[in-house]
Amino acid sequence: MGTYTFTLFIKPIGAEFGWGRGTLSAANSSYIICMALTLPFVGALMDRYGVRRVMVPAIVLFGISVAAIALTPAMPAAFIALFALAGILGGVQTPIGYVKSISAWFDAKRGLAMGIAISGIGVGAALLPQFVEWLIRSYGWRSGFMGMGVLVIIIAVPSVLAFIREPFETTQVGTQAANADDVTPLPGISAREARSMSQFWVLAVASFLVGMSVQGVVVHIFPLLTDGGMAPPVAAKMLAIIGIATLLGRLLYGFLVDHFFAPYVSILFFLLPIIGIYLLYSGSFIQLGLIALGLAVGAELDMIGYLGSRYFGLKSFGQIYGWIFSLFSIGCAVGIYVMGLSFDVLGSYAPALLLFGIALIVSCLAMLLLGAYVYPPLRKNR
Repeated sequence: MGTYTFTLFIKPIGAEFGWGRGTLSAANSSYIICMALTLPFVGALMDRYGVRRVMVPAIVLFGISVAAIALTPAMPAAFIALFALAGILGGVQTPIGYVKSISAWFDAKRGLAMGIAISGIGVGAALLPQFVEWLIRSYGWRSGFMGMGVLVIIIAVPSVLAFIREPFETTQVGTQAANADDVTPLPGISAREARSMSQFWVLAVASFLVGMSVQGVVVHIFPLLTDGGMAPPVAAKMLAIIGIATLLGRLLYGFLVDHFFAPYVSILFFLLPIIGIYLLYSGSFIQLGLIALGLAVGAELDMIGYLGSRYFGLKSFGQIYGWIFSLFSIGCAVGIYVMGLSFDVLGSYAPALLLFGIALIVSCLAMLLLGAYVYPPLRKNR
């Protein structure tokens, strides 16, 4: 919702209020930053009270806050504040709870299991922009936020209640525990211990740079394509390509990290958006550029979850994942704002895209510094 649909609102809201893309990008960045600041606390709450107890009430509040953005007056500060509120409540609906639960149930096939589950983001990325673009075109941009707010409640809440199984309900090998005495403590270290490890900061920096580069481009894809003369309905359909590629990217990344060293697989996926950025800006082979970008989007969140579980274990996974995902999210916010500022000040996205290409190369080099897994997979487990 925050990434794949906001791009559809940039032009209609800007046309109604006369706001520049930098101002609009600041609103989305405030959403992401506020979400990022809450993630370590969300992870800690899930570690202590369980995933479902935290997620269900917070998802309802998040849906209401998204719908409330439709009430935006002609005041940039109010628009930004409403996005910030949605961000505070939106941290619970990041992959943190899903990845935490999945990581406790699967070991040797953890990458593929994670990829299958989180591939739902790819489905949403393919379908939701079509729905929101139709709402905006038919009823105005305010209806887009109302529709998303209702949708997240009626889909996410039943899904969490029906399918989430708490990590503390399993043994270490992923089988159902008969009672509390049968539960094996999850292996791993505390969040404080993780922050003292070099791998934590290497992963954090790489996540920041990848989030800045990939999400910064994705959020501005719709205006980037329509600036080049593409009709809005066609550009919205192009977003479906990213969604499908994201789904495939998650499955492919998950399969590969179960069979090959994950940092090397990550490097491969972080080189793809460099190609995608070049193709998009040049206007040649746009579909291939969107596919390359979508594959990278498919890998970034899986990378954080999988590598986090292999270097820091599962004991405090929610909190550790929350810290790293928080830095990733701040990178997303920076990238989105840099793209908008680049267009407003310099009249072009080119300077920001060049910066993103350099950042992706640095993130690839960072992956080489991680070293061997601290908690390698136990092949006898699923």
